[in-house]
Amino acid sequence: MRINVTNRVAQRITYSRRTLGTACAVATLVFAGQSAAAPFSAALDIKNERFAVQVAAQNEDRRQGLSGRDPLKADEGMVFVWPNAAPRRFHMKDMKFPIDIIFLDDRGRVLNVAERAPVCGDADPCPQYYSTGPAQSVVEIQAGGAKRLQLQVGDTVTIPDNWTAVAKP
Repeated sequence: MRINVTNRVAQRITYSRRTLGTACAVATLVFAGQSAAAPFSAALDIKNERFAVQVAAQNEDRRQGLSGRDPLKADEGMVFVWPNAAPRRFHMKDMKFPIDIIFLDDRGRVLNVAERAPVCGDADPCPQYYSTGPAQSVVEIQAGGAKRLQLQVGDTVTIPDNWTAVAKP
């Protein structure tokens, strides 16, 4: 009997090690995948209004953006972040709905807003929307949102430092 109990304990320890090893491997894959190319959810305040946003900090996520997605609600958006400020260009390819595109400099100041940017449709090439100066982040919200918020050039939108810290070129 004693041998049997020892074998059971040994089996449990072995099973626990396997389970722990598998859990660690799965967690590594999940977190590695998340940091590699998955927009993360966050809250962003613009003019005292809170928005539930997806933050795109990787090239793949920035390229995909809101293309192919369902329309945004009034309190939703997407934030694109880069590790540095540079001229930025956006288009509406494969978009299903119009949006406002808000270009921000490295201090979060509004450079310019492309209001009610329409879907591309059959236009070839799609119209392009440019920042008027070096932008480190871009916010996309429901069309008409910038006007509703009375957002103007020079207003500040605070982008948390940790968002730009995880941004990849």
